[in-house]
Amino acid sequence: MKKVVAVLVCVVVLLVGDTVLDKSGTQSSFDTKKAYEQGETFYNNKEYDKAAELYKKACDGGNMSGCFNLGIMYANGNGVEKDLGKAAELFKKACDSGNMRGCHNLGVMYTKWQWSRKRLRQSSAVI
Repeated sequence: MKKVVAVLVCVVVLLVGDTVLDKSGTQSSFDTKKAYEQGETFYNNKEYDKAAELYKKACDGGNMSGCFNLGIMYANGNGVEKDLGKAAELFKKACDSGNMRGCHNLGVMYTKWQWSRKRLRQSSAVI
């Protein structure tokens, strides 16, 4: 009986492939890590539109480095239309999940770029 269960588990793993859902129904960190790493490759090759797409996939799947890097792209207008409000949202999302680079960049937006809380809220960021 144990052998039958083991074989069934192996078959299910092979059929599902790399896509495994976690408790919230989102793709596993393996897939988001892969998307993030592919995004890095495209970004380094200056293929910003592809990098943005992969960083978004990583971010939506819970990879906060993907959120941070997508925020950088929105702040600079690389591969996406420049949108400081969207950048702030992404930095905040990363920061709230423990990504210190996201916290740093959100702080920079508050100080260096002279953005007030009111202005960020008007830009659709939830602060």
